[in-house]
Amino acid sequence: MSSVKQKLSIRYALVLIVILMIVGVCLFWVKIYDNPTKVFYGMLERSLSTSSFSKEIVQPSSSQTKQYVTVETGSSNDAESVISVDLGPNSIVKTESIGTPTTDYARYTEVKTPQKNSKGQTANFSSVIGVWGKSSPAGDQVTDGQLFNESILTVVPMANLSIAQRQSLMHFITANDVYQIVGKPKKISTSGRPQITYNVNVNTRQFIEMIKQFGEDIGLNQLSSINAGSFSANVSEFHVTVDVISRQLVSDTQVGTSRRETFSGYGTQIPISLPTKSIPITQLESQLQTIQ
Repeated sequence: MSSVKQKLSIRYALVLIVILMIVGVCLFWVKIYDNPTKVFYGMLERSLSTSSFSKEIVQPSSSQTKQYVTVETGSSNDAESVISVDLGPNSIVKTESIGTPTTDYARYTEVKTPQKNSKGQTANFSSVIGVWGKSSPAGDQVTDGQLFNESILTVVPMANLSIAQRQSLMHFITANDVYQIVGKPKKISTSGRPQITYNVNVNTRQFIEMIKQFGEDIGLNQLSSINAGSFSANVSEFHVTVDVISRQLVSDTQVGTSRRETFSGYGTQIPISLPTKSIPITQLESQLQTIQ
């Protein structure tokens, strides 16, 4: 009998241990891992260790504009963008762009319009389709490439920083209240994944100071002369959605605008090759104008 009782006691003890472990995991999820504030700041830190990502930008207006961007940071700093602008019935313009910190390349991949040219003929754009135009906005020594900068210098900056750089930047963010969560975040589920949506105020002056430090960390030199004190002490409002499990940014929308960014493809390496042949972007635009 004592042997049976001993076995039962061991069984009950094992069951109790399992129950306590389950309860502990649940408490960890509810109190720590699923905590909205920790999820949000975990997302900010995760964004600073991102080697690559993709995003879709939709901006409804009189013309429907969609943009798909792929970005690589770290060993290679470049971005590739595809833009489609729907101008109405039988009118569409599609472009492809590639950008580095100093240089931008762009080409037309499709131009369709029902409008006639000066001779009353349907415009033929074949001579400019696929031709790469090149521009260096401020010269090869200044990191003022438009596409790459616009891709990473967003409301949540993304790059692959060192541990020390991430820690320094996160300390600045938290110490200066760069981001302020407003109201109660909302927990949702999308395709079975837990997500949290936030209303976030961004302190303009502190954000610019943070971006300057971020720029120095990744080698952008065009931000050094910006004086954050010259900007008004106001805030910008954003709706931000974060994936709870991965701590990755899902989407952001600036309040009062129709522009929405949706993020995906984190860590997916898609090599971006720079064009080997190009003409000045001003020459490409001039050729386009002569066709219309």
